[in-house]
Amino acid sequence: MSAKWTRVWFAATAGSALAGVVVNAVVAANGKPLEGHFHSGFGRALNSLSYFTTQSNLLVGLAALLLALRLDRSSTAFRVLRLCGLVAITVTGIVFHAVLAQLLDLQSWSRVGNDLVHTVVPVMAVVGWLMLGPRRLVSAQVVWLSLGGTADARPRSRSFRDRPAARGTRLELRSTIGAH
Repeated sequence: MSAKWTRVWFAATAGSALAGVVVNAVVAANGKPLEGHFHSGFGRALNSLSYFTTQSNLLVGLAALLLALRLDRSSTAFRVLRLCGLVAITVTGIVFHAVLAQLLDLQSWSRVGNDLVHTVVPVMAVVGWLMLGPRRLVSAQVVWLSLGGTADARPRSRSFRDRPAARGTRLELRSTIGAH
């Protein structure tokens, strides 16, 4: 596919992710207050940002937007963003369709927002990655950083048990268990 259409694909992915997040936030804001929580519409809209689905859509949307603006991205920060977004949105799509979809009977804008964040964006993100790339961006460092590690805090030993923090935790746990 040409660079022009590749950029269009990524822009459409970013737009779909943003549209889904916005629609769901508006639906949440206009919905009924939950029992004891988030009485204001603004509070319910902000709460919708805490959902894994919303966060995975925002990650994918940002990575897709960056690719739509410039295709030749390869910084470590972008690689981490792309991997986190792709894995998270894949989990979102699979879990929703395998476990949650049959539990919902949504209507109107709730259905539109739900379909965007649970079906359209996951399919567009995975298909975009498979067909358009960029795919050769994953390395051990990118995986480590994606898991929440930092560049300076990577484990230096081959075994987790050899790390002093792990030994200290194990000893501390034994002394706590033994104290009772």
